Order: sequence, then C-alpha cells, then structure tokens
Amino acid sequence: KIKNNFKYKIIKFFNNDNWFLDEKNNNIEYIKFNDLFNIYVGIVNGCEKAFIVDNDFINKLNLNEKKLISKFIKNKHSNNNYINDFQYYIFVDDYIKEEKELKQYPNVYNHLLKYKEKLENRYIPKNKKWFHYLAVRNKKVMIENKDNYKLLLPCITRKKEKWCSITKQDVLISSDLLLLIPKNKKDIYFLFFYLNSNFFKEYYYKYGILKGNRIYFKQGYLNNFEIPKIYIKNKEQIINLIKKMIKNNDNNFEKLDKFFNN
Repeated sequence: KIKNNFKYKIIKFFNNDNWFLDEKNNNIEYIKFNDLFNIYVGIVNGCEKAFIVDNDFINKLNLNEKKLISKFIKNKHSNNNYINDFQYYIFVDDYIKEEKELKQYPNVYNHLLKYKEKLENRYIPKNKKWFHYLAVRNKKVMIENKDNYKLLLPCITRKKEKWCSITKQDVLISSDLLLLIPKNKKDIYFLFFYLNSNFFKEYYYKYGILKGNRIYFKQGYLNNFEIPKIYIKNKEQIINLIKKMIKNNDNNFEKLDKFFNN
C-alpha cells in the first residue's frame, strides 16, 4: 500500500531545525535531480527476439563475427541492486552499413534473416537498414564510463523500494533502464545509498510518477524533479559503509536510515 504522507524527518537542513514534510515547503531549499546527475536513456532495438543470442550461438562464430556481439544489461538484471549479469546481443550498427556487407558474416546474417519480416515491420529511421537498431543513443557515454561504477534506474518497475542499481561492467544499456552518471563522481556511493533509502522512497511515492502498482522513472521528468537539499555531517561514514556493502553485495540499506531519521 502506498503511504499518503511523507513521514521521514529530514535533519541538518540549512536552518538546522528538524521538520516533517507533508506538503512541499517553500521555506526549504530544493535541488533538481539533474543538478546531481546526467541522465541518459538506453539503446533501442525494437525486436528483442531477433538480436538476443546465447553462448551456443557465439561459439559457432569466427573471430570477425564475434565483433558483432555486444554485452547489454536490462532491467531484469537489476533485481538485487548489484548488476553482475548481462545478455549477449547481435549489434552490427558500428560495423555494417549495407546488407551486402552483412553477408560477409554468414552466421550472423542467417540468424537475422529469420526475423527479417519482423525487423522490417518496425518503424525504421530513413538512414537505417532492416538489420540495424532503431536508436543507438548515448553509446559514447557508455563507452566513456565502461570502467567506472554506473547507477541505473528502471524506466518502469513493480518493485516497491530499492530501485537504484550499480554496476562496474563494461556493458551497453538497454532502453528499459536509465543511466545515471553523477556530476561529482566522488558522490556515486552516497547517491547509490540515497536513491535506495526509505527517505527517497517515501518522497518519490508522494511526488513521483505512479500508475496503479507501477512506478515510472522518466528522463524528462527526473531532470526537473526536485528533492529536498540535505546536509549530512557524516557523509564520509556513509560512503565507507556503502563501499563495504557493494563489496559484499549487501542491499540492507535500512541499517543506514538512521542518518536520515534520528
């Protein structure tokens, strides 16, 4: 059941007074979500079945054909907040412009050929062919951050809490996830905790996008989504605790709620 009142006490604001938030308070300083993060949407293929492949398929490929295989992560990989899994996909957009070129990779070509009719029925941009992805968005950002920790939020979820996941894998991001890159990279540990705290959960339940039993995170909405600006004296302590939690794949964020609710 979604709680109607935002119950968490916010401590250490600029006026140093404790207060309860039932409605937005004009006397409190807020910060926009995009002041903390750059938010990026993922890559759209438009026909999952055509592009997903498994290890058996990959083992049949020669070295040149394996260049057309990429690792992707999807929302389904983010259930426990720590993403260590991935899915192999055929991804030819970086290498192949014309169908005659694709034929030089027979195993990949023959696989995609089985789905040609479905792939052609997608809404394909004019500059793309039937075997291309519909939108290769923010790939440069994903590559630039391939060796860094990355935060991810699902675009749509039925999870009631702990929505944010973290990974350090060299992967591409699918369209059912939002990629969050903190403006200050040193803050990634604190922000990972913050987005999984009961404090943020209660706040998003009150002011975020909810439809039925689904929760939505949308790039445009989040860019301007305001959250209370908080000042926490023991931020370094939280960061050290979160580092230990990441090391142990521990998602018991409740034990850190004391920093918000003393």
